[in-house]
Amino acid sequence: MKLILRSLKKYGLFNALNIAGLTIAICCTVVIFQYVSFELSFDRFHDKPVYRVINDRYQNGELRQHSMLSYSAVGPALLDEIPEVVNQTRMFPEGRKTIRQDDETVIEIEGAVGVENGFFEMFSYQLLAGRKEEIFLEPYQLVLPRQTVYLLFGNKTNFDQLVGRFLNVELDNRNVPFEIVGVVEDLPENTHLQYKLFFSYATVISGYNFPEAAYDWSVLDFRHYVQLADGIEPSQLTNKLKDFSDRHFDNTDDTEEVFSFQSVKDIYLDPDKVEYGLGLTGDRNLIYSLSALALIILVLGWINFINMNLALSLEQAKTVSIRKILGAQPSGIKRYYIYENLVVNFLAIFLGLALSLLVTELLIQHDFEVKRLKELIVGGFLDINALITLVSCMTLGLALSSWYKARLATKVQALEVLKSRSSHSGRLQKVLAKWLMIFQYTVSIVFFSIGLAVFGQHELIMRTDLGMDLSNIVVLRPPKYDSTFHSRFDAFKNSLISQPQVKSVSTAQRIPGQLVEWDNNAAYGPAFENTMILGYIAIDNDYLHTYGIELLAGRNFERSDIRAGWFDNNKVLINETALAALQIENPAEAIGKKIRFFNHEKEIIGVTRDFRQRTLQYPSNPLLLVPQYAGYQIAVKLTDKNTEALKAIEALYRSHFPASIFSYVDQEDDYNANYASIDSSQKAFSFFTVVAILISVFGLISIAFVNLNTRVKELSLRKVLGAGKTDLIFQVNRRYLFDILIAALIGIPLAYMGLSNWLGQFEQTINLGPLYFIVPLVSLIVLLSIIVTAVTLKASASDPAKVLRSE
Repeated sequence: MKLILRSLKKYGLFNALNIAGLTIAICCTVVIFQYVSFELSFDRFHDKPVYRVINDRYQNGELRQHSMLSYSAVGPALLDEIPEVVNQTRMFPEGRKTIRQDDETVIEIEGAVGVENGFFEMFSYQLLAGRKEEIFLEPYQLVLPRQTVYLLFGNKTNFDQLVGRFLNVELDNRNVPFEIVGVVEDLPENTHLQYKLFFSYATVISGYNFPEAAYDWSVLDFRHYVQLADGIEPSQLTNKLKDFSDRHFDNTDDTEEVFSFQSVKDIYLDPDKVEYGLGLTGDRNLIYSLSALALIILVLGWINFINMNLALSLEQAKTVSIRKILGAQPSGIKRYYIYENLVVNFLAIFLGLALSLLVTELLIQHDFEVKRLKELIVGGFLDINALITLVSCMTLGLALSSWYKARLATKVQALEVLKSRSSHSGRLQKVLAKWLMIFQYTVSIVFFSIGLAVFGQHELIMRTDLGMDLSNIVVLRPPKYDSTFHSRFDAFKNSLISQPQVKSVSTAQRIPGQLVEWDNNAAYGPAFENTMILGYIAIDNDYLHTYGIELLAGRNFERSDIRAGWFDNNKVLINETALAALQIENPAEAIGKKIRFFNHEKEIIGVTRDFRQRTLQYPSNPLLLVPQYAGYQIAVKLTDKNTEALKAIEALYRSHFPASIFSYVDQEDDYNANYASIDSSQKAFSFFTVVAILISVFGLISIAFVNLNTRVKELSLRKVLGAGKTDLIFQVNRRYLFDILIAALIGIPLAYMGLSNWLGQFEQTINLGPLYFIVPLVSLIVLLSIIVTAVTLKASASDPAKVLRSE
């Protein structure tokens, strides 16, 4: 151990760079592992084969809607008609529920959902009180998660004693007693379903006077999960699902309903985002990209480590030679260098793990969704496959680097080294070092190119004209809707408009960034002989003005057009994309045309410019704007979004809607939240590009020392023959330039293919031109030239007479 410590101290610079590069690589790998492991663990704990039902809708062979939204009859019919389906549950998400007691609000709970009895039988959520087979057989029943119980009754509540008690829940502005029939453990973090209150699905039918929720094939408002028999795969049921669809729908070449099953374990990272899906979703592309980054960074760390060992072995060659002459056996020398390598490796691993703890805390403080290693283990979020991969890569790197270090030492030719006639490094070692360095160049070019392109795409998205103005708009939570809503809202709106900071106020069923509703059988043509799939949003007469949406032809809605019901007015607006679907070329030609919407005839009175209701990740769809005045979200356009303006709005809201809770979202922030995965990609690639380049710099320094140490006599001879510093620098840099060009030939096509695939998810993309690849290449050449020039100047400063004396 003394010899090892003495060696570490003697070659301090080499060992510091060696340990630093490997420490950074291990730290980054562990941090990425923590994030990826949690993301991969979603819904892996369910014991039964549970699937969600996907309902795709095609028009003229083109997919128009990839959705989970379906008809109430689908789940029960699948259970009755397909023997392989052994259980099912319908789900009706309800948003928030207000629980009242003695007409006083106890708590308002976000995340309520109506489910059937099969829900708790199919999903592996732990029931703490109640019997699974007796839950949700009747309307007006509740199952409460643990934390909801604590919020309502305190932390010392006996769960079993709650069963049979009643709570007053607000239902259509009525206080309705609901029976508590069970308590469930809080749903784990790694499940896509995140609900705080469960009520019986039968309540939807009777409590909301919604007969279509019982068994209906016309209203699209329901979600379904099914359980398949053990050993049955969805691919085995393709034909049965087609027959099922043909039995219940009039499928033609024009329109077709296609059903499929998706495993609950695949939902969270589903790359094809399902419209109207329930719960959380992740980003599979980001997970796979980060996993590849972690592997590459770890490999870079080991390559850098090996290159450093090669550089250090040249410095240690004479020491090894003397030991051999003094009688040291090759096996003893091998063991010594293996031990030395293990000490350095374990020191780097320890520092890497310690640094990862610090980096994890910093990321958490900056709102990155990273789980601590302890949380992964305690919470059961640790993905075994990811852990095995990490440990295997670490073990392999440790073994290879130890073997390589020992091999370099045992291959030293003692007499040749002491005579200084040749390097102990053979041709194989030189070739290996060359290609390891080319690999580092390649990775640097690829990382840098991807980082630039991701940044460019992010900037394009932020700059793209959305067809509307989202700035300085706050969206208020809708107040509770009742028979007095219209008069109270008019008074509230007039009060807001009188405020100097308020420019406009509007209500809408869906704000920009949210999914829209669909009519799959909208009809048009002289005799309404043509059908199409059409999205729709209910808005008021100030919506276009509030969001700055341009009207291309016709007129906007007037206040007299706005009604409480969907079909109380026969006037509608359409967007530009709808023109093409209706086979109309000029916006003015659409005015006065008729369209049948939910079997009600409507007249087109205006055409708007296309605006991005969905983000740039989705294509523009035909959109219908219908006039309706209801308890929807309230958009307030301000001159300046300051604290005083928000306080004034809150005061007015509370005075007009005292029974409602005031809250708001920033429209621009809410819309841009849809780009969270792109933002995460940009930050991740930017950070790890810097890391990869930093590790590569360590390798560049090491390989420069290796080559220049072997060429010091050549440089000295060139100096004697009259070569100046500029000539020496040119000669050395020329050799590295060739290796970089080889790396560019490998790296640029790889980066281009990867980026082309990633950009395919966007409708509008950057032009993936030469600059995204030339800039990284030139930057690498400049960086390498600086490093090599500095090392060359140091080597050329040696006295030629002393260097050449032994020749």
